[in-house]
Amino acid sequence: MLRNFIAVMKDSFREARNGWILQTLLILIVLFLLVVFSTSVRPLSFAEQVEHELGIWKILFQFEPTTGRPQVAIENANPKNEGEPWTGGGEFDLSVTFATYKDYESARAFFLPGRSVGRFIRLPVDAKRTEEFLSLNGALKGVSVTDVTPEVDKPKKPAKDEEQKEGGKSSDGAKPVKLRFHVTTAGSGYADKLDWPHELTVFFVVNTGFQRPARSMAYYCQNYVVNGLGGWVFCLVGTIVTAGFIPNLLRKGALDLVIAKPIGRVGLLVYKYVGGLIFFLILVTTAVLGMLLAVGVRTGVWSATFLSVIPLLTLQFAILYSVSTLFGVLTRNALVAIMATLLSWGLFFLIGLVADSVYSRERVVAEVAKQTAEGKTVWLDEDGNPIPQDKVMERLDPNAPLFGFIPYSTAPVWKIVHFVSPRTVQLDTWSGKVIAQGVLSERGMKERGWDLNLPATLGEVIAVNLGFITLMLGLASWRFATRDP
Repeated sequence: MLRNFIAVMKDSFREARNGWILQTLLILIVLFLLVVFSTSVRPLSFAEQVEHELGIWKILFQFEPTTGRPQVAIENANPKNEGEPWTGGGEFDLSVTFATYKDYESARAFFLPGRSVGRFIRLPVDAKRTEEFLSLNGALKGVSVTDVTPEVDKPKKPAKDEEQKEGGKSSDGAKPVKLRFHVTTAGSGYADKLDWPHELTVFFVVNTGFQRPARSMAYYCQNYVVNGLGGWVFCLVGTIVTAGFIPNLLRKGALDLVIAKPIGRVGLLVYKYVGGLIFFLILVTTAVLGMLLAVGVRTGVWSATFLSVIPLLTLQFAILYSVSTLFGVLTRNALVAIMATLLSWGLFFLIGLVADSVYSRERVVAEVAKQTAEGKTVWLDEDGNPIPQDKVMERLDPNAPLFGFIPYSTAPVWKIVHFVSPRTVQLDTWSGKVIAQGVLSERGMKERGWDLNLPATLGEVIAVNLGFITLMLGLASWRFATRDP
């Protein structure tokens, strides 16, 4: 049996190698890893880190008119520990300037719901709101703000003779409103140096300006490059390359030669299937081990849990390859097998995406209902006042269409279909969570929502996917065993 298995493995490997796809992909993986090895990271200073935290807000200020488009600057930054700024806090001045008094009033009325239920975002127009604003993402701990701005007076209504000259506008209203706050922080929300923002350099000398914690950079490389884009490319290429394994086996004359040997049809089909998985496993293992080494050497972030991506991505491909195997047996056509697999992949993704949207909606509605029942303020209106509890659910609109066009009344149907179909989306989500658990700090996990429970356990997801693979291979084996050569 072992001899037969090895013989089939050699035949499958020969098919993949002869197309030069395997060698090409391995070369591309090595070249990419060399690029990763050329990177380096530098921890930001205290002043740079505070600027980094305000970076996304500066973009919003410029493109969202309701913010009043303030100019924000950090001045006189003085850390407690210059050499290791992540170990302590410091002090700085926050300068906020509005072009006109009207812009200042617009910023005072600005309100934005936070990512989490019960969180509200308001702009730094006084000491209290500045303290709230700087404490939003937990990067600065023990924030204390002193308002050192002279009292801002509302512009006076212009006299009649000035009204004609100024076009009915007060000259005071056109003057800039300048606010200044002195901020002291007791510490940072970063666990250690690897959790502190770093600046990325590539090709040893090219400064990208990209600033993220070293742990986040490792997470991006492992989750989005390898598990995300890389996993998608590997599955696509693996589907195309292995789609011909079964049809080639079933070509006239080839099958007669094979079944004349002491090996059963079902065993032969399973061997071919395993051969395709091994082809995929070589690619994934090379990429994962290489990325683990490259990221660890260049950032100092090492994570053994990243190795779990190897079996999880292989399981993802095994689902698709089982579909390809079934259609390869049914049609004896590699192109049909590829098209059927890609269509199935898209269908599984659509089902998983809609089902996850349903689960997310249910979780948010349940959380809002719980906090409302406890008498907590869930949301604020545009003026910053609590919304009455009887209006919260009305604003949430739990029956709104999914993605804006799928009737929510169909949610039970989507859940049933998702329950019995392959969990490719949930498997990808679990891969991301496992990667995050290995590299991110507790704060980083919360920022990305990985601290929340997923709709299904990893064991359930694996069991459902293995059940689907078994069904596909069972149907393929039955058809292969009963059909004529």
